Amino acid sequence: GLCDLGQARNYTVLALGGSPIKISSSNTKITGNVAIGPNASGSVLLKATITGALYVDPTTTVNYHDDIQIQGGVVSKNLVQANLDARAASACAAALPVTQTFGNITTSKTFVGNGGLNVISVSSIGLVKQTITFQGSASDVFVINVAGGFSFSSSQMILSGGVRAENILWNFPGPGSTINIFKAITLAQGTFLAPQRSYIQDLSQLNGKVIVGGEIRIHSGAFVNCP
Repeated sequence: GLCDLGQARNYTVLALGGSPIKISSSNTKITGNVAIGPNASGSVLLKATITGALYVDPTTTVNYHDDIQIQGGVVSKNLVQANLDARAASACAAALPVTQTFGNITTSKTFVGNGGLNVISVSSIGLVKQTITFQGSASDVFVINVAGGFSFSSSQMILSGGVRAENILWNFPGPGSTINIFKAITLAQGTFLAPQRSYIQDLSQLNGKVIVGGEIRIHSGAFVNCP
């Protein structure tokens, strides 16, 4: 498909490699598979539940605590191709012709679909107690290329008219500040693809995927639910 994630699509959470992933807290849950890419050290997994398998590149070391629940077991797997596929998908998405442009989004916003491919260019997103609504149909695909920061707190993403979380891609093609999704009420939707950034999620829920090149921290009862 368009800007296909390739092998990266097999994972709910994919750490592209080189940076650690830290998953903790007893009520933290990830549905689906987690993967930790090449040449990463310092990763720590404790208390949380992963409903799928954990795939670990042979060049990577992980510190497992006894209380981590990995229901599908741990599998050694070369993840170089998944890393390359994710980076190619991000570059592909960044190069798509833009259909809508927004600056810094600091208040509630509705993205209205055109019935097909929507490529939205955004300067930054900083929302507290606000909503982002995706309005459209099941045939709408939303690619949101974010140039700057992304902070989403006590806020919710609403899908209207049949829009599907798996058809939303938040793409962060360049370096920048850590992507931050937090607070108990918070609900985010879509795949977060950020080959050059870090990602922190606590308490909140994401219906989607996390594919990130920097440090990943998912903790304090965060829920990542693969749609």
